[in-house]
Amino acid sequence: MMEEGWKTVQDIGITPFFTRVETMDQGRFSKKSLPRDQYLNTYDTIFTMCIQREPFNFSERLYEKHSKALLDYFDTAFQPKLNEAKGKHGVAFLKEWVKRWRCCIWAVDGMCRMFMYLDRFYVPNSEDLLNTADQGYSLFRDHVFLAYHEMSRSCLLECIRREREGEEQDRDLLRDAIKVFVDLGYKLPKVNLGIYEDNFQVNLIADTKEYYRQKSRETSA
Repeated sequence: MMEEGWKTVQDIGITPFFTRVETMDQGRFSKKSLPRDQYLNTYDTIFTMCIQREPFNFSERLYEKHSKALLDYFDTAFQPKLNEAKGKHGVAFLKEWVKRWRCCIWAVDGMCRMFMYLDRFYVPNSEDLLNTADQGYSLFRDHVFLAYHEMSRSCLLECIRREREGEEQDRDLLRDAIKVFVDLGYKLPKVNLGIYEDNFQVNLIADTKEYYRQKSRETSA
């Protein structure tokens, strides 16, 4: 029953949902992230798999499957796109960085809705388990953010330096790219502003001081 039920969850829920995350623009996705029938069938299947008596209660295995599905999605969709963008100019990488964060939010929130039963009845009765949203954002931090935040920071600081030299920059893009650092901190199980402060702000301050020291030396020379 586990294998059959999980195949249904994958085929009518998770796989088409992740496809929509990857292919739809923000306006269309906001209106319909997953067709109603597909969502209800997925939720009902998960519900049924979680309310049986042992050994046919699959709540623990579904929680593990939920995490693995998100991790596989990050590995197969996020990392190749970000690696490809690293070979281009900084703006291209920042655009992909912002897009991946948006897709992460959609993916985590959508999976939360499908696996809502786990958050309501399984997680509260299990020690040391994160709810599905916290688990999803923690996976993003560990497997995507930590792998690419230095590249993002480097691109951002370069764009900021160029703007100081008079080169026009896409300020909306820069703002959105910085917000990834801030917003992830708020999405984690315990609000962690250190995500922004330690991984971006401290470098921005140091870079700013160095820029103006150099300008001061040039002026006095």
